[in-house]
Amino acid sequence: MITALVSAAMALTLSSAKAPKDDFETRVDTAIERGVRYLRGQMEREPWSEHPAKKYVMGRPAIEVYALIKSDISVYDPVILKELNYLSKLQPRWTYGVSIYLMALDAALSQLETDLALARGKPDQKMRVSSPLASKLRKRMGEMARWLINMRRRGAGVWNYANAAKRYDHSNTQFAILALGVAAKRRLRVPTEVWVEIANHFISVQAKNGPRVDPGLVFRRDIPSGRGKTAAAGRRRVGE
Repeated sequence: MITALVSAAMALTLSSAKAPKDDFETRVDTAIERGVRYLRGQMEREPWSEHPAKKYVMGRPAIEVYALIKSDISVYDPVILKELNYLSKLQPRWTYGVSIYLMALDAALSQLETDLALARGKPDQKMRVSSPLASKLRKRMGEMARWLINMRRRGAGVWNYANAAKRYDHSNTQFAILALGVAAKRRLRVPTEVWVEIANHFISVQAKNGPRVDPGLVFRRDIPSGRGKTAAAGRRRVGE
């Protein structure tokens, strides 16, 4: 269902009932503005904090916040602040929702950093924001990252909807990896063993008759497999 929500959010920002005869960029900007008005209006009329069904408890409000922030709506907009406050009180439960929420938190923090850099006349510099909101965002990102790390199937580097002890799928796994990548860029601790497990898993499931690449990732020496079919820059061995 989260995949459907992602598609819906993208459609909101790109769709247009009647394309004007302007240049492409103008049409795109107009479509984004219409999508933002629609999404923001929906969130105002039916905020998730008051929604009777509360389906997609974390995932849907998180992707709505992410879409608005990425469309340059201020983190301090009352609609976004209300949803962030609602999300801050939820316990992590599903891989999709937690992953999207972590990425939404990063988008919010990135906006604060960009605004600070612009205000100081240093748009090309990375700024660390010191504010109560920024501190809350960082803390929450750490909580979500730790939950994702603990929810993987240990030793296998894969994820299920909630617990990968019995099953996994590459859709949940992809979202978890993207979110942990964001966490790592924020210098949140993601143990090296997690990346080793992920790399080893995807090497193990690659097509056996796929073309060799150079440079290519290979398994540790103690794990036999086909070699050199997954491209990567830098080191050639995983886990050494």
